Amino acid sequence: MKFSGQMRALLCALLIYTPAGVAADDSLFTGEEPAAVTGTTEAEPAADTAASFHEAYVAGSILQLTPQYTVIVRKKIATLDTLTPSGANEAISLLEFLDAQGVLLYEQGFPLSIGDSGFNEPCTTSLSQRAIAGRPFLLLEYSCDSTAPGFHTYRLFTLDAEQRLRQVTAPLDGINGEIITPAVPSPHRKYLNVRLWTGYFDLVIPFVFDPKQHALVIDYGKRYFAVEQYQPAQLRPLPDGNSAALYDKPAGKVKETVQASSASRVKFLRAYVNGELITEGELPWVSDVGAVKWLEIDIDGKRGWLNLDDAAALGLPESG
Repeated sequence: MKFSGQMRALLCALLIYTPAGVAADDSLFTGEEPAAVTGTTEAEPAADTAASFHEAYVAGSILQLTPQYTVIVRKKIATLDTLTPSGANEAISLLEFLDAQGVLLYEQGFPLSIGDSGFNEPCTTSLSQRAIAGRPFLLLEYSCDSTAPGFHTYRLFTLDAEQRLRQVTAPLDGINGEIITPAVPSPHRKYLNVRLWTGYFDLVIPFVFDPKQHALVIDYGKRYFAVEQYQPAQLRPLPDGNSAALYDKPAGKVKETVQASSASRVKFLRAYVNGELITEGELPWVSDVGAVKWLEIDIDGKRGWLNLDDAAALGLPESG
């Protein structure tokens, strides 16, 4: 039987996997507490709780980032010693990445709190692979029950110039935002696209990877950003009528003033970002969409640019 080079590399990683410091007693698969390992970590210690629970490792998945680089994922699960009325007696407390030799590459801790019904803040995690401009990435996503709806936290990893797996600067944290670049590999995909709700529409933010900074940066390009709209907007009827000016381009000349009605439907085509999108600290996440002032729309077959300051006069639903 013939194997491709990629398949041989993966089989070798599976056959020779004996992680230093963790596999001497098969603790990865038996659930026993392993010996300490060394490596770069970013731990978040779990909160102390009075309830009785124990933690054990469970075998995770094995991902082949490149033909020469295998990442092993495992989780530590906290289990209450007694069942709760709701049956919510398990939650993830720790997630770890190791290489095929057992070296700890990264760990992420999850805080635990316990109430009458079990763990109050159980977190769920998922791991997938992405490709941006031919470069492979690991994407870790997690969310916790107590966070606001739509809140996602992401960690993105890729190999640096020395072929070490490193977290990309910085993590993507945000409310009502999600990564929409599909997991299907494509050598032609240039961006990691992130969808962010602005109040009127979803702005699609294109991130590119800067290898010199080992960071994600926003690609402003010509500043025309794609938008997503689930269905045409229905206008609110106004006592004095619905009307607004349409411009030939952002901050350009008025083409015409459109008169609309409650029967009119507005399609959002694209947005113009006329400033730097504000971020918080190290997080490349938009906390203020005030830089988005212009929206290209189609209303009853008439196309032009709407200044969002005129959105209320047109009868668009309240932003928020």
